[in-house]
Formats: sequence, C-alpha cells, structure tokens
Amino acid sequence: MFAVEPKYALNLVDAFVGGASASGVIGTEITVFESLATQFADEFFTRFVDLYEPIREAVRRARLQVLTKGNPLGLIYIVYAAPRLHLLPENAGRAASGQASAPAG
Repeated sequence: MFAVEPKYALNLVDAFVGGASASGVIGTEITVFESLATQFADEFFTRFVDLYEPIREAVRRARLQVLTKGNPLGLIYIVYAAPRLHLLPENAGRAASGQASAPAG
C-alpha cells in the first residue's frame, strides 16, 4: 500500500478532473485495506451505477452500510464532485429528446 501525502491529494484530484476530464473523484482521508475498499466499492457502485442514485446519496449509503457492519472507517471516504452528479439510464437521453426506443418483441 502507499499513501498520498495531504499536500499532494488535491493535485491528484486536479489530475483526474482537469487532466483526465473526470466528473469527480472519490478518495479516502487515510490509507485503507483492500477488504474495506471492496466493501465500500461494492455498495457504492450498486447504488451509483445500477440504481442511478446521485453520487452524494450513493456514497452516504455506502458509508452507512460499512458502519452498520461495525466498521467506522467507511466514514473516511470523501467525494470531490458535484453532489447531484449521477448517471442516466441508457434510454433516458432518447426519451428526454422525444426519441422513444422501439418496443421489444
């Protein structure tokens, strides 16, 4: 494992958001073990990708899920993104523009 010194943390965020055109970054305030990261990520991605929850809600619920398992380290995750950032279902863009997708079958 490696740790990013606090003075370099914002440079890392800038590299992803500015340099790589990411919409945001999720990080931790301390170094974490893989088991915690996996636990948090599984819950986060289920909510953010599968359920289309805004990033703030997906992170909040992932933090709480880790906490309910007796581990307060879920609280160390921090979001560098607009709180309402979310994904749209694949057909949402077409429906919003009036281009309904063809019915199945």
